[in-house]
Amino acid sequence: MDSKTVFELRKVAKDLLGELKVNKLNEALKICNDLYHKDQNDEWTQKAFAWTLIDLCKYYVSIGNFDQALRFYTNLQSINLKGHDELIEKQKKYLHPQIDSNFGDINKAEELSKNGKHKEAINVFTKLLSENRLSELHHESYGWVIYRYIKSETEGLTSIEIRKFLRDYMNLKNERPSLLHSMVLNFAMTFSKEHSDFNLYKFFKLWNPKNLRKEDKEIQSYEGKKIPSLISRVIREFVDKDYDYEVEYLMENIDMGNINNYSFDDDLPF
Repeated sequence: MDSKTVFELRKVAKDLLGELKVNKLNEALKICNDLYHKDQNDEWTQKAFAWTLIDLCKYYVSIGNFDQALRFYTNLQSINLKGHDELIEKQKKYLHPQIDSNFGDINKAEELSKNGKHKEAINVFTKLLSENRLSELHHESYGWVIYRYIKSETEGLTSIEIRKFLRDYMNLKNERPSLLHSMVLNFAMTFSKEHSDFNLYKFFKLWNPKNLRKEDKEIQSYEGKKIPSLISRVIREFVDKDYDYEVEYLMENIDMGNINNYSFDDDLPF
């Protein structure tokens, strides 16, 4: 028996249901345990073991047995994979929130937010925060809820309220750079146009220009019209509002070398 046998058993299990499925996966798991006991550092043994545990996690999540799913997930986390396997890491990231005890509340908040019930979604997260139940795992979800809320309710919120939500977002440990992070910067830029008490340049430094994505430095198109890049629009705002910005800081922290179709206006500082 080797790792190839494990992958063959997983393939068979894929088309099975219920007890037949879990029995086949447990058969694969037994082989994995034996192989892993002999050599924990064999790359294919590690991958076979990891994928079998992923399959078992998904099965127990599907039937609502989260305790059993968590046991398999803990084993999965203990495997010290040789090298980085992006697919396995993505599966871990996908499974963790479903196994987490707060997943139900997080999922509820996300659905409320996506359906336009932004205040209700914020209230769910406020409760989780007050009960110290919001782990870093769910910071990305909370970030999206904050973004949708302030974007939808801009007219109904005071400047102070929006700046507090932006502060709360900045304190999160979500992935950066990311689409969400760039959209928050775009919102802040738009917000600054109507609120002189909001300093976009100070916010941009906290946001960190090193988090700019490739797309943020390129001209975009919408309905056949060209739109200046996000970074050029942000810097245009620095100029228009006469912020006390530091050209040297911007030059040092914005990677100009990888910018395609850059769209700074002629009268911008660099």
